[in-house]
Amino acid sequence: MSSDSSRPWTTVKPDGALHGPRLWLVVGGMMLGVYLVGLDMNMLATIIPPLTDYFGTIKDVSWYGAAYTLAVCVFIPPVGRIFTLFSTKHVYLAALAIFEVGSIVCAASTSSPVFIVGRAITGVGSAGMLSGALLTIFAACAPSIRPVVTACAMSMISVGSITGPLIAAALASRVSWRWCFWIFLPLGGAITAATLPIAIPEQTTKPPPAEACRGLHRKLDPVGAVLFAGLATMLLLSLTWGGERFAWSSPTVVGLLCGAAGLLGVLALWIARRGADALIPPASLRRRSVAVGSVVMFLQGGATQVVPYFLPFWFQAVRGDSPVTSAVHMLPSLVSNIVGLIAFGALVRPSRYIPPWAITGSALASIGSGLLSSFTPETTTGQWIGYQIVTNLGRGLAFQVPVVSVQEDLPAEETATGLAVVNLFMNLGSAVAASVAQSVFHGCLPGLLRRHAPGVDPAAVLGAGATSVRGLVPPAQLPGLLVAYNEGLTLMFTMMMSTFGRQRTPVWGWSLLAFQSCWMAARATVAEFDLIFPRNETYAPAPLLPVVLAMEPPDLIAAFDPSYSYVIYDSAGSPVTLSYSGVLNHNEFRGNDTFFLPEYVTGLNNTEGTWKLVLTLKTRTCEARSGPGPNNVTVTHVNQPMSIFFTTKKGAPQVLDALQGDCANVKGLAYNVTKTLQVLEEKNTDCAVVAPDPSLKPDPCNNAKLNDTAASSISAAIASANCAESHPVLSCPPAQTAPPTQTAQPASPSATAPPSSTPSDNAAASALPSRAVGAAGLAAATWFMYSLL
Repeated sequence: MSSDSSRPWTTVKPDGALHGPRLWLVVGGMMLGVYLVGLDMNMLATIIPPLTDYFGTIKDVSWYGAAYTLAVCVFIPPVGRIFTLFSTKHVYLAALAIFEVGSIVCAASTSSPVFIVGRAITGVGSAGMLSGALLTIFAACAPSIRPVVTACAMSMISVGSITGPLIAAALASRVSWRWCFWIFLPLGGAITAATLPIAIPEQTTKPPPAEACRGLHRKLDPVGAVLFAGLATMLLLSLTWGGERFAWSSPTVVGLLCGAAGLLGVLALWIARRGADALIPPASLRRRSVAVGSVVMFLQGGATQVVPYFLPFWFQAVRGDSPVTSAVHMLPSLVSNIVGLIAFGALVRPSRYIPPWAITGSALASIGSGLLSSFTPETTTGQWIGYQIVTNLGRGLAFQVPVVSVQEDLPAEETATGLAVVNLFMNLGSAVAASVAQSVFHGCLPGLLRRHAPGVDPAAVLGAGATSVRGLVPPAQLPGLLVAYNEGLTLMFTMMMSTFGRQRTPVWGWSLLAFQSCWMAARATVAEFDLIFPRNETYAPAPLLPVVLAMEPPDLIAAFDPSYSYVIYDSAGSPVTLSYSGVLNHNEFRGNDTFFLPEYVTGLNNTEGTWKLVLTLKTRTCEARSGPGPNNVTVTHVNQPMSIFFTTKKGAPQVLDALQGDCANVKGLAYNVTKTLQVLEEKNTDCAVVAPDPSLKPDPCNNAKLNDTAASSISAAIASANCAESHPVLSCPPAQTAPPTQTAQPASPSATAPPSSTPSDNAAASALPSRAVGAAGLAAATWFMYSLL
């Protein structure tokens, strides 16, 4: 019997939409598949603590998410090409099988590297599941119901983002973290059972499998795939490592960003040369629905990832909710998002016009993000419910517009590629926004703590979970901590709209914040050390004396590798206290706000007299020298004493109440820093190069003036540290527990910071007009972009 090898494997069936039970079985399976993708993306963060405990390492944590994200982004374009060559159902089920294999590897892993491999395999499967689900719905549903079914499927991502952390927490605490991956097996089996027996029509003619496999390596454009894989890897690693593992200005991060930019140019040239055979055909990119939809999906994907990620932090850290309660409080986001998605899907075809939905949805989402950024520790229940509804209703209306635009605008043979491109940019937007947001949050929170809670250890706050933050400090320091944490979180919501931030710094969208932070970190050229307490003043006799050293800016101060010692002498020149000394931790020098070092001494014994405090600051400077070798640097260590006389006399102000005072009486040192050099033999750190400048004088009134909140927090930190000692000299509350040990703790001198933990109503009200202007600007920009559709 002869066979015709050129006979198509599948044929176009424009009227072959499914109906009845077969349709709903397929649709139900696809919705469950999308839910699995959303669930997998949002469960990992919850089980990081038990994973690190089991594997005994934290150095690989960043790879747990990065391996998945890299695999998804790298494999979406080639999988999109595969969908154009083979049966949609079979490719989808193959992707599902790979996803299941990855889940099995994760569940059975006994080491961190094996778990990372499992996450990468899972990402490869996920790359085909969302696009495959949308293509299957496109083929199985009649045009009249296709938008609303697509909306229901896309809403499963939101359901997964809300339920994922809850399910992960329940399984990890009651069974094992492994069950967070085992549960995917029966769910994947249900999807297979629902879809495998049903013949799903194809929308394009596809060759037989044997013919499609011939020359497959050329059809998939391996060169373009490699170029795109390198581009995605460099971009995502730079954003993952920047500000965390490496400084943004480090050669590693700068090199990765430059490499990504270079590969982007090479990939563009290669795509133009390959034409229709390229990994991403230029014809698809030239279609407005794909080009504009990809940009919109990139931005919407980022916003959709960041807000649901950080909002539970606000509930748990600022409001003090438990994880379960915070998930319940996120229900307005889930319900309103689903309502928006389904409303768009149900009404877009009768309205016969797409742009108004995008304009309205984006405007609502932008306004809602501005309202979320006005959160304070005193935000009412009605406010946080209403603001969530506005934000997520708008996001639901706008989020699906690019998908429907591609489905309705592109010919059937280009739909798979168009959806893959849109899906790619959604995942890229999510990954980039999440990386940038976390870097900005980790970079800004230490400065906010220095401003509002100087006695709180930033490293401890960043390392603690949202539910544990409140337990890090005694009650006296809690208000300042909550204000700092609240401002850090609301900055993430501000990033989701083009507006002006709290400090009237132009934001211009979340994608530029990392570069803004780099510029701010690099702009300082003057380093200053100020002994701001005690001063040449008179205080009441006290059992302990605060000693507060201010250093500004922290990022530049780190290059001096400072250490210190201090001792107090009586009027006869005899020491009356022990000599105290300390070395500052480089990890605490972050940001651009002033770093306050709160210390104290005992030994004055509540006596009157005149005293001399001598604080010796040891710093390191460098200069370049000529000669061969990789480290031509001369290092100089200098001991610079600063002395101050003060008096104790009955009836004078108490020392803990006198931290704020006349800045003109402050002793200080200022250095003109021209550049920094890397010192290989000394911890591989940067070293400051200074130039003489006789006109340069310390400016403590501008750089080291304490505001009320910072002074109160320093007082509370000193009192708490003394009460933690075995024999405190202060009268301590019986119920007070040991706070963090007395270490170098930062604070900010911002004179414009709120005087208490409660921001004034006037400040909040004055911030709203700028957010409203920003929201209107973003809405106008969105209207312009969508008008192109």
